[in-house]
Amino acid sequence: MSQTSANHPLDRNDPADQPRCQMERLADRFMDAPKPKWLKVHATRWLDSKVYMELEASLTSPDQIEDLINYLARVKG
Repeated sequence: MSQTSANHPLDRNDPADQPRCQMERLADRFMDAPKPKWLKVHATRWLDSKVYMELEASLTSPDQIEDLINYLARVKG
């Protein structure tokens, strides 16, 4: 027998208690990975299970490409 409160089932899984999906974790890694000071990052998971991300950088030296590659490697995991 299902338990309810105000006709809302209480025994169904709450989405907030479910494990995070892979794309949600990817968006979090984009935001949480240590990044160079000259790099701005925005990432979010859309409802259609895609990650929208923007990287904005102000490069002053070709050597900074290595820092960007290292950041992306950390995001990849």
